[in-house]
Amino acid sequence: MSVPPAGNRQVSLRGSSAREITRDALLQKVSEERQLRSHLRRAAAAALSIQRVWRRYFVIRMVSEQLQEDWELSVNQPNIYLTNRWISSNMLRPFIFFVTQPSSWYKAQQKKTIKSIFTCFRIILNSINSVGRYFFFHTHTYTCSCAICSPLEC
Repeated sequence: MSVPPAGNRQVSLRGSSAREITRDALLQKVSEERQLRSHLRRAAAAALSIQRVWRRYFVIRMVSEQLQEDWELSVNQPNIYLTNRWISSNMLRPFIFFVTQPSSWYKAQQKKTIKSIFTCFRIILNSINSVGRYFFFHTHTYTCSCAICSPLEC
């Protein structure tokens, strides 16, 4: 059997040279690790919730802006034949959607939204002036009710 050189020390792998941890210290360490994992889970859930809300807001904003642009092209066409269905489906439904979105009232969109409101009311007032009062009352009541319900309910 050979003897190891004097400069090499032997190390015990049993852990007897390691510092012993008391039971209370071990329980404290486990409790802290559990709290940290719990905090990380809650932080991840909160981040997902914030991302979900932001994605929803962003998509609705993009759809609202696109709908408003399409709406402006539609209502600014010359020689529009104003029927009850056209007013309820092509004018009032998209108008109500994009005007009621909070993103339509930010500074960048505010002027476009106000212009759209003027356009919508101008078309409605022109349609009122173009027909008799009796006819207007019955047909526009129908038009407004169609603007807030589904097409199948009209």
